[in-house]
Amino acid sequence: MNSYFTFIIFGILLPIMALAGIIYVPGDQPTIQAGINAAVNGDTVLVADNTYYENINFNGKAITVASHYIMDLDTNHINNTLINGSQPSYPDSGSVVSFTSGEDTTSVIDGFTITGGTGTLSDGTSRLGGGIFCYSSGARIRHNKIINNTITHTGEARGGGIGTFPWGNNNYTIIENNIIESDTCNSNFHAQGGAVYLPQGTIKNNIIRNNLVQGNSVSVSCYGGGIHGACNQNTPRYLRITNNLIENNQCANSATSSRGGGVDTYGGVVVYLVNNTIIHNSISSLNETRGGGVDFIYANAPTIIQGNTIAYNSLDMLSFGGGIHLFQSQGVQIIENKIEGNNGANMGGGIDIQESSGTIIRGNEILYNSADSSGGGISIQVSDNITIDKNLIRENSAKYAGGIFKFNGYFSITNNIIFKNNAHQGGGIFGVDYPAQSGLMKIINNTFSGNQADEAGGMLLIDQKNIMLNTICWGNSATFAPEIYMNGGTMDIAYSDIRFAADSIQVSPGATLNWLDGNISKDPMFRGDSLILSDSSSCIGAGTIFYQFGSTILYCPSPCFLGHTRPTPVSTNPDMGACESRLDSPVVGIKLVSTTSLPQTYSLLHNYPNPFNPVTAIGFQLSAYSFVSLKVYDMTGREVAALVSENLPAGSYRYEWDASGLASGVYLYRLEAGEFVEVRKMILMR
Repeated sequence: MNSYFTFIIFGILLPIMALAGIIYVPGDQPTIQAGINAAVNGDTVLVADNTYYENINFNGKAITVASHYIMDLDTNHINNTLINGSQPSYPDSGSVVSFTSGEDTTSVIDGFTITGGTGTLSDGTSRLGGGIFCYSSGARIRHNKIINNTITHTGEARGGGIGTFPWGNNNYTIIENNIIESDTCNSNFHAQGGAVYLPQGTIKNNIIRNNLVQGNSVSVSCYGGGIHGACNQNTPRYLRITNNLIENNQCANSATSSRGGGVDTYGGVVVYLVNNTIIHNSISSLNETRGGGVDFIYANAPTIIQGNTIAYNSLDMLSFGGGIHLFQSQGVQIIENKIEGNNGANMGGGIDIQESSGTIIRGNEILYNSADSSGGGISIQVSDNITIDKNLIRENSAKYAGGIFKFNGYFSITNNIIFKNNAHQGGGIFGVDYPAQSGLMKIINNTFSGNQADEAGGMLLIDQKNIMLNTICWGNSATFAPEIYMNGGTMDIAYSDIRFAADSIQVSPGATLNWLDGNISKDPMFRGDSLILSDSSSCIGAGTIFYQFGSTILYCPSPCFLGHTRPTPVSTNPDMGACESRLDSPVVGIKLVSTTSLPQTYSLLHNYPNPFNPVTAIGFQLSAYSFVSLKVYDMTGREVAALVSENLPAGSYRYEWDASGLASGVYLYRLEAGEFVEVRKMILMR
């Protein structure tokens, strides 16, 4: 380590540590537990590199037990300072580290490899915390490798790596900057949390991978291959899961049901699942599986799933939600996630929502997911007041509804691009109500294009009540009814562009399709796969600010999918479709401050579309007034475009870039805003 940096570390730590006592192991005390026993609140038990066959207990003390990692931040100390709990004095107290006397986050375990634990029998039926166990206590657990701990139990097994009991306790635990890997819960009853079982606390900046919950009998259920959080619905708890890599965790069940390959929560837990990467998790069962990546049961507002990558998770058998599954949850927000390539679900390849209300699905990229039955992108069943807004729903596939499947209930769908999805029936949307519901499905300023099906390439609507405004449904394909097929129910359409070629729209006997004011049937003239309108498109200025459908008034939403103010210019009518044109500005460097609440952080967003030809849009967010530079480079580092070089106020921005005249290939775009710097890749493909 650089000697100057080492000096700085010592300069910070030593004055702090001098305020309390340091007990050296083995210099002052022969074992870690002896060091704890000799310590008083505020002390540090500093442990030298070695392997210690111990099962330690903090005994209620507000102390730090640490390896020499805290002295010089050399991670070799973590690898070389092992606490191995494989030789417990009492087999029923087999956790490697225990907090059982009312500790809180002033009790710290820092910088060890924690391994060989078998968990603690807590109530005669449950065994918890293979590596670390908290009983009605909290802790701060940081910079550790918690690996190869195994709970095997005939009753409930919870938290192969870290487990907290009971599920309703008020104590708060912070788990940060750890590697929690290859831990296991095996049970003949319930297995929960292969890596972590935590009703309340913070889990941040960890690597959580290759953990397993496994059931071994006909009555067992498995929950949370990576993380499981649970509490009583009448006493909600808060669980913050941020900036973690949650990868290759597994629920494997020989009998009944499995949930949450990566993350599972149950009860009244309010969850902040933000900026995690949740990938390649899996569930297998002989019966029912839910949530290959994430599963929430009975979640309540203000639960939020935001800024995560939830990708390539899988499940099998009777299954729901390859990426995300919600059940009987209220007011959950699913915002600005990338939900990609999840597979194996019967319903909801990307997202599945059942018996829930008030869910908001906004600003997500839902790409390349698949479902064996219904809803390659999104499936919504018996759920009301669902908002689907400003999502890119692209190239998902299912038997019914490549893009969105809806069964009973109602929702509004605004500002979405639903593109190139594939299904046997209903390439873009398949909506059905049995019997017809009183709630309306509201379809406002969306773009449906390039979707494919044997029957109803754009939309298949059965026994529904629908109203549509300012929407483009064009360029979908099917053997029967390429654009829209209605089988029962009613649909009122105003100010929309629907391809009305021979047989492109089919209406069965008993169904009612009402063409109201302002509709056209003209090629929208998209700019390639971006689905941005060309300057000569007939859809520009052909929409309306609002329209009254009987007693219901629909308003044109602003901003549009791209973040542009709608209408633009403000004195005109809005455009049809999801994307508002900017004829009053050049193609390069088109900016718009979002009218929504100001961002809390700086961020550079994924460009859309990507790959692109030749126009793409680059978005970013500013949490404060800043000088902003946004530039594009080729792979040699040559600057090819300067999109922004100016002071900008806090807000959300999106700039279009036209790469006409440039060669196909990979380009980099770089944002500098204050001290924030980030670079992303994009692909120009001609």
